[in-house]
Amino acid sequence: MRLDKLRDEVACELELMEQTAVELQALGAAVGGQEPTVTLKAAAAAFLTQLFGGIERVLVRIGKHMGVEPPSGPHWHAALLDLFTEGTACGLPALLAGDLGKDLQTMRALRHVYTHMYSSLLQWSQMLPGIDAAPEVLARFRAAVEGWLAQQDEER
Repeated sequence: MRLDKLRDEVACELELMEQTAVELQALGAAVGGQEPTVTLKAAAAAFLTQLFGGIERVLVRIGKHMGVEPPSGPHWHAALLDLFTEGTACGLPALLAGDLGKDLQTMRALRHVYTHMYSSLLQWSQMLPGIDAAPEVLARFRAAVEGWLAQQDEER
């Protein structure tokens, strides 16, 4: 994949993720300190799942751009994040260095719960930290990806 095409696809994905984060924050603000309905918990879980899915799609695109196919198998979500942490042997950038990688592993685990659990069983108190952290985690991810893309421009 050409770098300009990668940049366009990543920019589009990041914009959709920003819109999703805005909706998630609006939902959280609307709920306030109340216990939300099952419908609102399901909506929040869907937004959080979409955000993590967007992160995965960006990482897969970068990997393919660099000639690395995405992992497969039952644990591919965790393996994908591992490919972009510090010290990977396949030459991919360490976009998820430090706390960002840890935060995304937590987000991945929550995505798993939201995907495989009935909405009526979701606990708002367990969802709220992820909702509150989502914009900041997304901002750090965006900065890491955009920084790497800028570095690719300099190396051209």
